[in-house]
Amino acid sequence: MRRRLSTISSVLILSLIFAISGTAQLSRVPVGSHLRTFYPEWTLGATGQEIVALQGSTTSSWEYKKPYAQMSFAEKASRPTLSILWQVATVLAGGIGDGLMDNGSKHWGHALRAVEAGMLISGPFVFDLERRDALPWLSGYLLFRVGMKDWAYNLTRELPLTYTGTTSVYDDVMSGIPPHGQVWIKSICIMTGFGITIKHF
Repeated sequence: MRRRLSTISSVLILSLIFAISGTAQLSRVPVGSHLRTFYPEWTLGATGQEIVALQGSTTSSWEYKKPYAQMSFAEKASRPTLSILWQVATVLAGGIGDGLMDNGSKHWGHALRAVEAGMLISGPFVFDLERRDALPWLSGYLLFRVGMKDWAYNLTRELPLTYTGTTSVYDDVMSGIPPHGQVWIKSICIMTGFGITIKHF
C-alpha cells in the first residue's frame, strides 16, 4: 500500500509541476530576415543560429543557442545523460529510503524519501522542461521506477533480488510471474526508459 501510494503521489506531483511550468515555456524560432522586420532592435546572429524566447512573462529573455547539428558529441550527450542520471537517482533514493524505513532506520529513510520528493519536484525546473516534454519525462521515470525500485528496496533489506511483497495489486501481479520473467520485464523497462530519454532529450 505504501509503495502504491508513493507511485500515485509521484505521478500527481510531476503532472502538477508540468501544468504550472508550462505557462512559461520556451519556443524556438530560426534566425531570418523576417525577424529583422519584427524585431529590428535585436542584433541577430549568424545564419543557422536559433533565438530562444521565454514567453509567458512581462519581459522576453533572448539568448543564442548553437544549432544541434553543430554541437559536439559531448554536448549532444550531456542532456540525456544527466536526465537519465537524475531519474535513476530519484528512483534509487525512493527504493533505498523505503527499505531503510522498513528496516527501522527511520531517520535515514525519511531523509532519502525527502531527497526523492525534492528531485521529483525540482527535476522539470532543473532541465527547463516544456509541456511537450511531460509524457516522455513521466514515461522514463515510471519505467525506471518499475525496473529499479524493487531491486533497490530488496538489496537494502537484504532480501532476494526478485522478492515481491503482498501489500498491493502490483505485488500480487509480480508474484504470479516467475523470477526469470520478472528480471526480463524489469530489464525491458529499464532499456525502454533509456531509449525514450536518449531519443527525446
